[in-house]
Amino acid sequence: TAMDSSYLKVMDGLEDAPKGPVYVDFLQEAVGDEPAPYVEATDMDKLKQVLEEKLEDYNLEPTLLPMDLVLFRDALRHVCRIERILKT
Repeated sequence: TAMDSSYLKVMDGLEDAPKGPVYVDFLQEAVGDEPAPYVEATDMDKLKQVLEEKLEDYNLEPTLLPMDLVLFRDALRHVCRIERILKT
């Protein structure tokens, strides 16, 4: 349909255009009292690396049960959505 082709034209250049962009607030540090800015995660490999580091930090906490997660591309997107929902 015209709507589908228009959407894909706008999303042209994204790594996974049909699924849309991913925005997160944990790729950049907060400055001063301001919250960390939401930025588009354009490099999925960097996003995966950051999330794997955060998962490793979580798993090192002695009072928490460790999670052995495989962070494939769809899982990365889901984790980012869940993080955004839990923050609100």
